[in-house]
Amino acid sequence: MVVNKLKYWLSICGILYISLGIAQSESVRFVAKASPNKVGTEEKFTLTYTVNARAGNFKVPDNLQANFMVLMGPSYSTQQSIGFGQSETTTSISFVLRPKAEGTFVITPARIEAAGNTIASNPVEVQVVEGTTKQADPNDPEQIARQLSWIKASLSRTSVYVGEPIHARYKLYFKTNVGNPSIVDEPSFRGFLTENVEISQEERSQREFVDNEQVVSSVVKSFLLFPQQPGKYDAQKVNVSIPTSVPTQRRDFFFGNYSVTVDNRTSFSIPAINVKPLPASGRPENFSGGVGSFQFDVKVNRNAVEVDNAVSLQISLRGKGNIKLVDLPVPELPNVFEAYEPKTTQNYKVESSTVSGNKSVEYILIPRYAGTFEIPAMEFSYFDPRSGSYKRLTSDAIRIEVTGESSREAGGGLAQKGSGGRQEQIDILSSDIMFIKTRPMALKTSNETVISQTYYWVILVVLILMYPLIWLLRNYLFARRLARGTKLRKAEKEALRLLSEAGSNPKASAGYLYKALEIYFLARLGMGRSEFSRDLFEKRSIEVFGDSFTQQWIGVLQKLEERQYSGGSGDAGMIQEVENIIKKAQQW
Repeated sequence: MVVNKLKYWLSICGILYISLGIAQSESVRFVAKASPNKVGTEEKFTLTYTVNARAGNFKVPDNLQANFMVLMGPSYSTQQSIGFGQSETTTSISFVLRPKAEGTFVITPARIEAAGNTIASNPVEVQVVEGTTKQADPNDPEQIARQLSWIKASLSRTSVYVGEPIHARYKLYFKTNVGNPSIVDEPSFRGFLTENVEISQEERSQREFVDNEQVVSSVVKSFLLFPQQPGKYDAQKVNVSIPTSVPTQRRDFFFGNYSVTVDNRTSFSIPAINVKPLPASGRPENFSGGVGSFQFDVKVNRNAVEVDNAVSLQISLRGKGNIKLVDLPVPELPNVFEAYEPKTTQNYKVESSTVSGNKSVEYILIPRYAGTFEIPAMEFSYFDPRSGSYKRLTSDAIRIEVTGESSREAGGGLAQKGSGGRQEQIDILSSDIMFIKTRPMALKTSNETVISQTYYWVILVVLILMYPLIWLLRNYLFARRLARGTKLRKAEKEALRLLSEAGSNPKASAGYLYKALEIYFLARLGMGRSEFSRDLFEKRSIEVFGDSFTQQWIGVLQKLEERQYSGGSGDAGMIQEVENIIKKAQQW
């Protein structure tokens, strides 16, 4: 009887527990929202996910980074509200995004685990238009930065044949001080071979007139494109970030306009390219892909030679086009010549609209028998884009007169003779192995000891004198490390205190966060406030942390500085970002 009652109540409790779990899972809402949902290609927007329960294992939508650049996030924040005897926890996950192209995009659902289940959010539709949806604001730092710095792409030609090289350049134009631009997102140039080109000193800084206004220009990237497949390639966008100095209405210590550095995230287009196929009719069998205008030459350094002496056969090509990708023809050599591994040399330079240079292959030939021998004529074919037809270049046959006795012995081995001509590239056959000497060597015994030598006592005195100097230097360096470690620990405690103050005082949080970063990195880089300057600060940081991390934390510092002067405040995501930067710096 007691057992039956126990089973009854256990069943009731189980049903209630399952019902509560189902009700709770049904009441959990996971909502996605884009603010705004209509943006321009040069604007950023916020994507926020909200779930009304404690949740974890958030999974980003599959196509998020395919259509948008993630500028910040994911940033997490949690709020808890209590009312009428019930408590509710709300978790928010936010991203700051910028579109990669115009169009209408649907962000697929994200997923998160809450109340023991995996829940999917609603999809979000974002409409992206060209340019900006905002009205022109003469006081907006971001819009001012776009007028002060921008990048354009230029191509040497936009209609080419397969294999015909294209010279592409990204040129930065600026009217104010700018930092080094970084490419955030760039096309993969599928269907092209690419090769970077060194930027000349002249291209790094030039003055030009744009819309009747003088600006400074600088080529930030130069490269070659070699099309490999025919077709029409649409214009593609490149997203870049340009640190741009924007003047404000505030005055600095020297009564000049105070400037703030704005991260000018903008984009530019690479023009469309039409790649025409090479004609199939009239294509020579020995065509190796050369496109351009070339000259072909085959020669030897001498036509008369003795047995076992070297002859240099040189095959050279010069002209304009894709000379670096071209294969030179291989000569048909008579069997009496022994050929060494060929040596290839090439030189080319990039001009404004094409590539010019030369390529040569040199063969070292050793004749082993006397007689008159002929190297057959060689042919090189290429496609000339100007005439739209294939061209053939043919060399003359080369005759070589070999005199003297044969160097082959009866056993088929090589006779041990020295070879003239190019001897620096040919081993001396009779001297490649040297014999061990068997004659006794004349050695004599010395009665002098090391202690009796003057240099022994000099070295001993120097070592004795150096010991106290080394001991003092060691103690001095140890004291410096100890003092620096103490200073760094104090700075870390102060930074954590300021982070806590920022969390409890949202209105002044930007100031607290700025001070926390400044105090920590001054101590971490071993700098005093008296020697503080932004350029020295950045230089020291690059030496310790590298360029990538330095740009990251200095960018956050600049954002906080701008928020201070604009009266803004730091949010929970910014507090988390500062905390993550300090934790990452501690790992170095």
